[in-house]
Amino acid sequence: MTLPAWAALEVPRLQGRVNDQAHLLTPEQAAALEAQLRAYEEKTTNQIALLTLPSLEGESLEAFSIKVGREWQLGQAKRNNGVLLLIAAKERAVRIEVGYGLEGALTDAQSSIIIRNIMVPAFRQGDFDRGIRDGVGAIEKAIAGEFTAPPTETPSRSRDNFNELFSLGLIFIVLFSSFLSYLPFYVTGFVGAILGGVIGSFLIGRVLLAAGIGFVAGIVLSVLFRGSGGGPGSGLGGRGYRGTGWSSGGGWGGGGDSGGGFSGGGGSFGGGGASGRW
Repeated sequence: MTLPAWAALEVPRLQGRVNDQAHLLTPEQAAALEAQLRAYEEKTTNQIALLTLPSLEGESLEAFSIKVGREWQLGQAKRNNGVLLLIAAKERAVRIEVGYGLEGALTDAQSSIIIRNIMVPAFRQGDFDRGIRDGVGAIEKAIAGEFTAPPTETPSRSRDNFNELFSLGLIFIVLFSSFLSYLPFYVTGFVGAILGGVIGSFLIGRVLLAAGIGFVAGIVLSVLFRGSGGGPGSGLGGRGYRGTGWSSGGGWGGGGDSGGGFSGGGGSFGGGGASGRW
């Protein structure tokens, strides 16, 4: 269902560098962040502003974010050095909107890392103050060329490690199976139970079930090896073959707004930045 034009979410009035309409911060936390952003702007001329909303009310995060950035005109007119940090509480969504002039310093990739690795983990613990402060700090470092991404293991690397371990495991099992062919039947079953139990417990985390699977596997392996002649050079034996709830604490009252008299400097935005969810 398409909402009528009059129902579209309006851009809030810019009341300061911290516009906490979702009441995610205490007044003290908002004041401290306002002071930090003011000091940063005085030092660098870069403008960073925070907007938190109770809900996007059906609006697209990216579309509304750039709409806010353009209407607030964060950053200087000739430098376009503004950054908007937008958080939508109900949707559990966050976006870093980067002005034209800072897109080369605060890249989309860096913005994504800041959201994913720094802000989202804190938000999932309900610690919005830490997530916002650390996120803002990382944004400032990225603009200064001093940001280093937190060390994390990528999913692709995890898969590579698993594949390597799996291949080594297969080689070990086959070689060990060759050794089992020389052992008595009951010893083969016992050793197979232990080996299979260890492997099974690693894969599925249930030791008892894994031990049973391992015992059966040991018996089956023994029968196969006995039935195929047993020694090297015959059959198989002879081959080396992966939040917290949110309460608004109020409506659109604009809690946490501070720094009266603050306004954008005419900066422009073109859609650079990144989004994420927690």
